[in-house]
Amino acid sequence: MPGSTASQDGLLLLMQQQQQFEEQIQQLQGQIEELRHELQVMKDAERERYLDLDTRINTLAEQSKTEQPEESADSAAPNDPEADRDAYSAAKDKLIKRDFDAAAEAFEGYLNDFPNGQFRAHAHFWLGKVYSNLKHPEAGEGPGPVPGSGRRLPGTQ
Repeated sequence: MPGSTASQDGLLLLMQQQQQFEEQIQQLQGQIEELRHELQVMKDAERERYLDLDTRINTLAEQSKTEQPEESADSAAPNDPEADRDAYSAAKDKLIKRDFDAAAEAFEGYLNDFPNGQFRAHAHFWLGKVYSNLKHPEAGEGPGPVPGSGRRLPGTQ
């Protein structure tokens, strides 16, 4: 009977392992269920944030549309994106050729012609770079008002 005892011990060991595996499976299934719930909560929160942001953007867009006719009535600037791009490109070409005086004039002209142009920020940046590269700025004499803003550069009268 010693073989019978060994096989019973082996069977008992297998049953204990099977019970441990079943407990582990139940534990893992519980973790999966918790993670699914947590994921669903996060998805719902993300959707709420998205809808809130979308509502805010739409509100701003509607406000912009209602304010836009007033602005366009006040400014006689062209609204042609191709002309806008061409004017900016021409000014930048002068800058690339290192013709700083002509580039400054061209960027000022661009900002006057397209005060709300799509390259306005770039034009202001490059205009500042052009002014910093001019070799002989006259003391006390600044470039005047910032084109397209109605403001003067700091340190100018």
